[in-house]
Amino acid sequence: MKKMIPAAVIAVITAASILSGCGKSSLDGYETADPDSTGVDRTEVSAETDETETIASVGDFKWRYDSDGKLWLDAYVGRDSVVAIPSSDPETGTPVTGIDVWAFRNNENVKRVVIPDTVTTIEKNAFMYCSSLESIEFPADLVSIGEQAFYRCSSLKKLSVPEGVETLGWASFMFCEALEEITLPKSLKEIGDSAFSHCDSLTAINFRGSEAEWGKITFSESSMPSTWYTTVFDYAG
Repeated sequence: MKKMIPAAVIAVITAASILSGCGKSSLDGYETADPDSTGVDRTEVSAETDETETIASVGDFKWRYDSDGKLWLDAYVGRDSVVAIPSSDPETGTPVTGIDVWAFRNNENVKRVVIPDTVTTIEKNAFMYCSSLESIEFPADLVSIGEQAFYRCSSLKKLSVPEGVETLGWASFMFCEALEEITLPKSLKEIGDSAFSHCDSLTAINFRGSEAEWGKITFSESSMPSTWYTTVFDYAG
């Protein structure tokens, strides 16, 4: 009597043969579609769970859709000195809501970045080691700046963090050695440890709230630079 091979096994063998013939391992976990008529490459990422994320590449920008359908700027791969981040995926119209981990890390060309108002989160290490970055235009609806987000951005001189931001992550501006002045919002609730550590040029911290409101912010001695600086309360500039 001949043994019958289950249909599921045949399907697995067939799929493996097809992938092998394409020179791609079936363990890669990636399925890349051809660019569509708009020039957008989309990569489906199959995780161990049932969740699916999509990477979309448009020009110098790479987008990531998380499992909740939210859009993140995954990476900027261009060489421009001035970068205006698009407010949405041009293919779907979905607004970009976050700058992802390492999105600009080690970019030595960018000097100025404009972030659209749709962005609410700048993740950890997002602009780490952007040694030429001189200025950044934060979005109006920003809520948090992650750990080491601007670590060793040694050319930054002046920054204004918008109202609405509640958290500055650990070491978020550490070793920004040229930073001379920063304006902080009264919405701020927490300044992480070492946030302004080794910012030896920082001489002015302008706070848009009162001295009493400043006193409610959670931060430690290590959060601030060890050098002399002044704090201006009720700053309106």
